[in-house]
Amino acid sequence: MVQVWYPAAPTGEEPLAPWLAPVDEQIRAVAQSGGLPPWMLGQLRYVHTHARQNAPLASDQDRYPVVHFSHGYGGFRSQATFLTEELASLGYIVISTEHPYAALNTVFPDGTRIPFDPNTLPEDVPDEVYDAAARRLLNQWVEDTAFVQDTFMNLPDDSPLSFLAGHMDWSRMVATGHSTGGAAALQFCIQEALCRAVVVLDPWMKPLDPDIYTQPYPRPILALFSDPAMAYFKPENHEAFVRLVQNASARVCDLTIYGTGHHDFDDTGAFSPLAPLFGHSKGPLAVRRGFTIIRQISQRFLATQFNGAEISLVPDDETDQVSGVCVDGGS
Repeated sequence: MVQVWYPAAPTGEEPLAPWLAPVDEQIRAVAQSGGLPPWMLGQLRYVHTHARQNAPLASDQDRYPVVHFSHGYGGFRSQATFLTEELASLGYIVISTEHPYAALNTVFPDGTRIPFDPNTLPEDVPDEVYDAAARRLLNQWVEDTAFVQDTFMNLPDDSPLSFLAGHMDWSRMVATGHSTGGAAALQFCIQEALCRAVVVLDPWMKPLDPDIYTQPYPRPILALFSDPAMAYFKPENHEAFVRLVQNASARVCDLTIYGTGHHDFDDTGAFSPLAPLFGHSKGPLAVRRGFTIIRQISQRFLATQFNGAEISLVPDDETDQVSGVCVDGGS
C-alpha cells in the first residue's frame, strides 16, 4: 500500500482526507500496540488531515520533485502528515510506502490484512541472529521502495494515479524516513543513482549494512535526532551515524532537537499528554513547536539542494532548541 500527497488545486468539493484508513481496522491496531481497549481511541475516527482527497494536481509547475517516505518499525504510511502535507504544499510529490509485516497493520482494498509481525525483529536471540534479522528487514524495505519507484516511473494508463505520469521529476528525488525508515532511506539513497539527498528523522542505524561504513557517503544528508536525555537510543546509535558520514563526500547536517522524544518526529507525538505513561517517547517540548522546527529545517535544507539557496537551516528564534553542525564533504 502507498499513499501520495501532491500539490493540489482543490475545487472545494473534495472531502478532507482521514488520518487513518481503513479507520476502524487501524484504531484497533493502534490501541492493541499500546495495550489499550479500542474504545479509548475511538476519537481517532474523527481526525482528518488538511489534505483534500483526490483533488486535481496543481498546474503551477509541469514537473515536481519527488520525496520517498518510509515509516518507522511498527508504524504506518500516514504517520507523518505534519511533514508530508507540508512538503506537498511546497511543491513536492510525496510517496509514502507501507512496509508489510513490519508496519502496524496493512489492509489492502480487497480486505486482505497483514498485521504487524514481531518476529521480523525477534527478541531474546543471540546478537548475530538479531543483527541478521535487522539487515534482512532493512533490505526488504529498500526493495519495497525501489519497487514502488519503478512502478511510479511506469504508471499504466488505467492506474488511478496515472494523472501523475509525466509530472514527477525523478532528477530531483529525495529519500526520507523515520527511525527504521530513516535507515532505509540512507541505504536506498546510496544504492539509487537518481537519489539527490536524504532527510532522516531520528534514524535507527543498527540495520544498515556494515559495508556502507567502508565507503564515503555520496549524498547530502540532513539528520535530525531526538534529545539524548530522553535515552530512546543508546549513544552507539548516534556514534554509528557519525562513523557513517565521517568521510562523506557531500554536505552533512547533523542536528539534535532538544526536548524531543522519538515519537515527536511523527504524528503520534500529538496523541495525548499522557502518552509517555503508555511507553510513548514524548519529550517536554510542545509538540506543535517540534513539528514547526522539523518542517522549517527540512524545507530549508531542500531549498539549499534544489534552489541553490544560501540560508541558515535553523531559524534564528530556535537556536536555543537545536544544536549541531553542517559539514561539507571532504571537510
